[in-house]
Amino acid sequence: MIMYKSIHTIDAVANHIERREIPKDFDSFMEEVVKYASSENQNTRNYVPKDQNTMVLNSIVQITGQIVANSFSSEDKEARLKLFSDSIANKLLFEEIAAQQKIDRLGKQVRRGSLIQSLVEIDAGYQYVLAKVEHSEYFTEELIRSLGFPGDNKRVWKSAVIPMVMSLPPDELVHSAVPSIGTIRVYTDATAKYWADNFLELQPVSDDEKNTKDLYTAVEHELRRSVKTVSPRDYEILVNAVLSRLKSEHIINYPDMIEEILPNGYSPEEPELRAEEIRKNLQELPEKKGFDKQFNSVPSVLSRQLKRTFHVTGNIDIQINGGLENFVSDIVAVHNESTGEKYLKIVCDNDNTFRIFAPKDT
Repeated sequence: MIMYKSIHTIDAVANHIERREIPKDFDSFMEEVVKYASSENQNTRNYVPKDQNTMVLNSIVQITGQIVANSFSSEDKEARLKLFSDSIANKLLFEEIAAQQKIDRLGKQVRRGSLIQSLVEIDAGYQYVLAKVEHSEYFTEELIRSLGFPGDNKRVWKSAVIPMVMSLPPDELVHSAVPSIGTIRVYTDATAKYWADNFLELQPVSDDEKNTKDLYTAVEHELRRSVKTVSPRDYEILVNAVLSRLKSEHIINYPDMIEEILPNGYSPEEPELRAEEIRKNLQELPEKKGFDKQFNSVPSVLSRQLKRTFHVTGNIDIQINGGLENFVSDIVAVHNESTGEKYLKIVCDNDNTFRIFAPKDT
């Protein structure tokens, strides 16, 4: 149940913020956004506060405490809630302006959107949800410029789900409850560090280097256990696909990555393998092995794993530096059944190397 809600439009380019009234028929949109951010979106990362008394977190504690305690008159409480939620929105505007100044020279812009805030009562207590959602300008039939939200696509740019732990001493009244903040689940649609670092002032539970290393170790071990013994080729194809996604610095959304590697309809080279079972086992790894589902990859910690060597003959080895985008087609095995000889055909895009091995009439 949503106990409190607010929405502010944020425009870092125009240096403008506006609190908007929420009509009754907008409730369903907010409920869907809150549901997506708090339970449906699996691409999140765990954070903890750098300090429980930072501006945004303290404002959230104040909002939660005052709603749960219900110790103020309706008029006083409404004014206080407005003050704190406005402060949170203004903090976001300040940080987005700073972020915009850093990327101006690149010709980029911080994505415009609106900040939704909501305090939600759940079975385990309360959680405060912050979500920056897409909005766009359009012209009405009267040719008046207006602001709208896509009704069929609740696109969330960024979110934070903040559990509020109510500490209530024995024999105390409800208005004595003091909220504290548990582990926070954060989602960002891109490598925008200002959301968690500067706006929310949080620090990740696990750093990027550890997440990169732990993800690869867990996935490779699972593939070696369940795939390699049945089909070494499928094992190499899948490990290569993982490495190709970790070899550059970018944001990793683990559930999405596994769906890309093993999409519905994926057919293993070895029919005995079951893609659905492999996918399920891989999707369970973050909880089992303790790495985040969203983080920024750090390829440098996998420098050894990114160099994979395959023995061909007594004098020839193939070394693959980083995952191949086209592993299946760039290196193709050929078997001459009449002679029994086996060859590897390798795509070559280096003219000097090609000329060294090419006959004169090629």
